[in-house]
Amino acid sequence: FVREKSFSSWNNYFNVTTSALAPMEYCDCFRPANNNLDNSVENRYFYDKARDNRVIYLLAYGHKIPMHGRWNSSTAMSLLSGPRQEGEAARGLTQPSGNNGFAWQFADWKEAIEAHVSGFGAKHLLFNAGVWPNQFHEPETFLNFTESLIERGIQPIWKSTTYSQNHMLGGILARKTSRRDARIWRQMCGKRSSKIPNATLQTWCVDLGWTRNVNSSRYWDRLHFVEPVYRVMNEELLELLGHPFPSNYTKHQKDELYR
Repeated sequence: FVREKSFSSWNNYFNVTTSALAPMEYCDCFRPANNNLDNSVENRYFYDKARDNRVIYLLAYGHKIPMHGRWNSSTAMSLLSGPRQEGEAARGLTQPSGNNGFAWQFADWKEAIEAHVSGFGAKHLLFNAGVWPNQFHEPETFLNFTESLIERGIQPIWKSTTYSQNHMLGGILARKTSRRDARIWRQMCGKRSSKIPNATLQTWCVDLGWTRNVNSSRYWDRLHFVEPVYRVMNEELLELLGHPFPSNYTKHQKDELYR
């Protein structure tokens, strides 16, 4: 597995990880030395032509700052479907020149779906805002976003926030994060608020509440795990998607993670 902080810089991390997934991934990625998130971007575009498998990763910091990127969907799709281009510019590892360097930028995730994500022909969207400030606990925000996905034939999948090394949600923001995440979970996955008019709206859910029991030795910092914790998460997601495992594949047991 990869630990971002083990690299000499964020941009070294982007370069090495993108090269490891070549020729199937392009990374629209950069983070300045001062870690200014307004001028940072990490959007990854992966396409395995042999298996016709496309995975898009868009980094958002909750609703703290607008989602943004330097390639619109048509540019990214062209890169993925065409012959592999080499060099840092082709991988997207160049510094954005302020807001003018972004081809798209939206404070509202719903607008980002309509203007950017829908251009990839996605079937599923796995999302979570973690400990970052967000408004998904507000029924209107939740409803607008998930309805927009369903209208475009995209199945929304909410992934619950994982627990920190001290077995709390959000570390120093634990109390606020816990209340917010519980409310989001009720709206996304449990009994819905009476303020939400569309009772037939269905959101698939990946419940990672079991991470509360993960042994503290299974973390490499306060919030992030070492393997095989992420492997178990991915197995649960693949099962939800109906992915068949090979007959000789052995899934990892959660109980081992608690010791």
